Amino acid sequence: MSKETCITFIDDPNLWLKAQKSTASGKGRRSKLQESHCDSYLPTDVGKLVERLRRKDRTQGSLFLYGSRPSPNDSVWKDCEKNQFKTSIYHTDGGEENKSNNSMSIDITVKAVELQVEAQLRAKHFCDLQAAKEKDKTIFIILAGYRNIVPAIKRVLECKIRVELWVWKSGISQVYVDLAAINSLLSVHLLDSIFKDI
Repeated sequence: MSKETCITFIDDPNLWLKAQKSTASGKGRRSKLQESHCDSYLPTDVGKLVERLRRKDRTQGSLFLYGSRPSPNDSVWKDCEKNQFKTSIYHTDGGEENKSNNSMSIDITVKAVELQVEAQLRAKHFCDLQAAKEKDKTIFIILAGYRNIVPAIKRVLECKIRVELWVWKSGISQVYVDLAAINSLLSVHLLDSIFKDI
């Protein structure tokens, strides 16, 4: 059986910790995450994160990073160079988080529609089912942090593409949980469970 192909969309990991700290401080207590990482940025190795989510039974397709550019020492660069991944980085400064949010939603939607249209056109006009087979073994891995990308995820699901969504437990929206309950193409996972690995 051929491997699944991951198309990965990663929200700015540095924003994750800020939101996590904000949530914890609002509750009047420090979380274990706060105690372990008291600096203002999350010491996440994006390359390790991508590798962890890809697993051995998957191949990596396009990789989209949003927000701050990872450190030059981050293993994502070595991984991208080694495997010749297509990587898109959207850098935001200060109050431009909405631009990153919009870019992420647009990229997710466009990529899903591209896969769907190519599969349909090739099947209809060329009797070629290869694109449909490739779409069927594609999985979108989305690390959304705290962003609202429900419309984009719904569009991917309409295109009959599987989605693996990773979010923080403290910031998970009930909308994601409800959507996963009625659509088997969506699975929701907690970033908290893999934090120590990255």
